Amino acid sequence: MLSTASALLEATQEAIIADEQMLVASFITHKRNELDQEEFARAMFMYATAIASAVTDKVTKVLLTETQFRELIETIDEMEQLKNLVLEENNGK
Repeated sequence: MLSTASALLEATQEAIIADEQMLVASFITHKRNELDQEEFARAMFMYATAIASAVTDKVTKVLLTETQFRELIETIDEMEQLKNLVLEENNGK
């Protein structure tokens, strides 16, 4: 359990300080006075979603085996297909 917690912490730290995230953070920091409120809000949203996505990806890899991860992706794909089918049926009515 301690090794899992340590791996989760490391994965989170790696995701936050990844080069891609640091570039966005640097852009926001250096250009904040040149951006209007909407551009600044959009940049902050992009930064937050990029970090959340990276953390989720790394944490998932810590918690799931390769087989479990594949099964998760397959389930997500199936749910997406079902959602699209329901939406198509509702739009056709």
